[in-house]
Amino acid sequence: MRIRRRPVKIWQVVLIAVIVIGIFLVMALMQGNYNIPNPEDPFSQQSLEKVESLAGSEEELYATGFTYSNSEKETFVISLSAPGENGRYQHWNLVLYTEDGRMPYRMERRDTDVIVPTGSVLLSKLFPQLNVFREQKEEVFGLFKEEAKAQKEETGVQLDIRDHFGEDDLLLKRESATQLATASPTVSPTPESSEKGEGGVKETRISLSEKEDTLLTITVSKDGVSDAPYQPGDCDENSFVLYRSGNKNGVCTETLLAIVNVEET
Repeated sequence: MRIRRRPVKIWQVVLIAVIVIGIFLVMALMQGNYNIPNPEDPFSQQSLEKVESLAGSEEELYATGFTYSNSEKETFVISLSAPGENGRYQHWNLVLYTEDGRMPYRMERRDTDVIVPTGSVLLSKLFPQLNVFREQKEEVFGLFKEEAKAQKEETGVQLDIRDHFGEDDLLLKRESATQLATASPTVSPTPESSEKGEGGVKETRISLSEKEDTLLTITVSKDGVSDAPYQPGDCDENSFVLYRSGNKNGVCTETLLAIVNVEET
């Protein structure tokens, strides 16, 4: 028995194409809901309102940590907590990163629910500070041109500023296996100078009342950047900290270079 095949009509081809395109558009729109506008002005009021809208919270959207690096392409990650269901909190990452082929400025929702850590600040308070820092970041990182260079057999060298939320001491240096290098810098503080090694991680910390001659205090304002030797009292809950990181022989070494204080006015 011979089976006759009917010719495919043009309208059928067009219908299939429309369906496929429609599916891609729906997926793009769903992804677009997590896209933050204006990556060229990431700390604008418009961006803040979009982030608050995605998180479903304005008055209780807290920044729990951040890292802002000196990479060639502007890069930062801000961890956020916002109220979720049943009295729990949702955890988000606010990411600006243009090198991974995805949306350059976006929200990413984490699977785990967390409480708001002690010392976290409202995102609406952090954004203005980061906006002032962003205007002067080239000058700030420019103070450490030599430190930004890789030493012999060293890779992955970068400078970055980080939060100091909830900490009452200073992490001067940390050495860890490379695969642990992305761990959160928040570790239970100690009131006195200490050096400890646990789980393959070795840290040196000092209290805020101690003097440390290797550190600088950098003051950033809309008028410019100034620096001076670090003095006890220069670092408080509103300060940022600037680190140098580098990998060598399978070990990531993070070294504190400066305390960064941002003046919004």
